Amino acid sequence: MGRQRKNFSILTNKRNIKSIKNNLVFLSSHGTKINNCNLIRSFNKAKLKASIENITWHGLRRTFATRLVQKGIDIFKVAKLLGREDVKMTQQRYAHHCPDSLRCGVEILYADYNLTTVGEKRAVSGS
Repeated sequence: MGRQRKNFSILTNKRNIKSIKNNLVFLSSHGTKINNCNLIRSFNKAKLKASIENITWHGLRRTFATRLVQKGIDIFKVAKLLGREDVKMTQQRYAHHCPDSLRCGVEILYADYNLTTVGEKRAVSGS
């Protein structure tokens, strides 16, 4: 958990330190946009170092979104973090990863059912 907190802290700090000349968050060592070839090379090096074979950029994106939803982050916020204008695709793709919201919905219905049936039972028994 400590590593995740540290990584999140690094990303948060990076987000807050944007280049004055542009709107980039991650810059090359020269302060310019990162070259795609260099980015892919670095990604592949990191995969080798971590002994990870079957992961893609899209897989990282999906994992990022899934983990956010599983931690209870609102689907609308996840869609915005993914850069989507419309939340519909994010809802369709990730809503099933949010079991707590489903459980909460069932608990609300169950509580309402109990209140309704208890009230009916009292009326029938004359209490």
